[in-house]
Amino acid sequence: MKIYNVGKDPLGEYDLEYLDERIYEYFIYNYEGYIYSGNGAAVLKDNNGKFMFIELGHCSCYGPIEERNPKCIYSLDEIIKLLAKRCQDKWDKEYAEDVARKLKELEGLK
Repeated sequence: MKIYNVGKDPLGEYDLEYLDERIYEYFIYNYEGYIYSGNGAAVLKDNNGKFMFIELGHCSCYGPIEERNPKCIYSLDEIIKLLAKRCQDKWDKEYAEDVARKLKELEGLK
């Protein structure tokens, strides 16, 4: 699995061990962590060509990917539409835009 950090802060090894690298082709994320919280967005692509959007966040009781069971269910067209919608959202915009840009680059889209 290839990992692309397009944001401010890296996820640690402990955070990433929740993703089974044998299942996914790549993971794109934009994350900003604070002492007791964090925000961000991510897209996973599995080996079957399906995608998933994840809102990244944490508090003092769980990590950004912890307690998630990522299942990629979206087609490329569907994930592009979902990201476009997230890019319009007041709160998700700053994280989703960078993820969408990298996804389009990796998939050869304009």
